[in-house]
Amino acid sequence: MDSGESSYRRFLEGDKSGFDNVMDMYHAPLVSFITRYVGDENDAEDIAADTFLELLVHPSRFSFKCSLKTYIYSIARHRAVDFARKKRHQIFDADLDVLPDGEDSPADTAISKERNAAVREALANINGEYAEALYLLYIDGLCEDEIMRITKKNRRQLSNIIYRAKAAMKKELIRSGFSYEE
Repeated sequence: MDSGESSYRRFLEGDKSGFDNVMDMYHAPLVSFITRYVGDENDAEDIAADTFLELLVHPSRFSFKCSLKTYIYSIARHRAVDFARKKRHQIFDADLDVLPDGEDSPADTAISKERNAAVREALANINGEYAEALYLLYIDGLCEDEIMRITKKNRRQLSNIIYRAKAAMKKELIRSGFSYEE
């Protein structure tokens, strides 16, 4: 499976469709990621466009020392944080479907939607740094090395953040009356 690097290499070698492949691969998840920072999907779309423009205009800045996804998310995170600071939006207010809804029975679907709402609410109520780490790890599926590059944290700092985030999330879920399973 192409993680984007081969498409980006094709773009760097002159194949313009390579960049289109990169955008197709990362646009939707990147907009979702940015929306949690800025709280508005239209603003997130603009920041995502700026992120891809950065990749297009300054291709030599990506050195292939980390994954392309990590690099793109890093650019987007910095731009989104700057935007959020200026607008003073609360981080992670977006209405996200955290857990996938399958084609289950109506009862299973209702339970899944209730679980999604509880997780969204808990994420919105915990420390933004904690919510970001959990989202990147469990929802976006990034590995710890990628998260360390995006958040500019070392391994020990990230481990502490994830540990505290899980504890805060558990506490918040229990506080809200959600039945927490270990």
